[in-house]
Amino acid sequence: MKHFSEAIRDGAKKRPQCLDGWSDVNDKGEATSCAAVAGLEDLGIATLDGGNVDYKGTYTNETAYDPRAGAYHRIVKITGPVGDLMYNKTFKAPCGCLSHVDWNVLGIIIHLNDEHEWTREAISEWVETVERKLGLWNEEKKEEGQKEVLCTEVAPWDSVFDGSKIEKAKKG
Repeated sequence: MKHFSEAIRDGAKKRPQCLDGWSDVNDKGEATSCAAVAGLEDLGIATLDGGNVDYKGTYTNETAYDPRAGAYHRIVKITGPVGDLMYNKTFKAPCGCLSHVDWNVLGIIIHLNDEHEWTREAISEWVETVERKLGLWNEEKKEEGQKEVLCTEVAPWDSVFDGSKIEKAKKG
């Protein structure tokens, strides 16, 4: 199964980044997506039609007011492993904002995308550290008779981009 961090990275290759929203159409007429929608689109959970996102039947009967859009929207509830990661796992935001508060992963992704304008690739790297911390990358992988442990620990955030402190170990 593809990890959400991988889906964000792969989805980011499909279209330009959208800031301050899930998706939009840029000045060139191209559909754009935020980090979360890039990942959901790559996993087949969402599709884009112009700047509109269709979450393929994952809408609830609830609505919420979006002050940015000045309109009510149906609430989307993603289920399964991706939904569990997005809604039920909480962490401190890596940017240090509101460091006394634990945010759900989706909230952090939105915050980093919209408020700090992190690239979707940088956001996917942070999501991968979360997945690794949760043990989602600890499955064993067989290659030519060897088992490789994909990660033995989560590196401090400041070392994630160069990968120098993420240790990889091989089991025989």
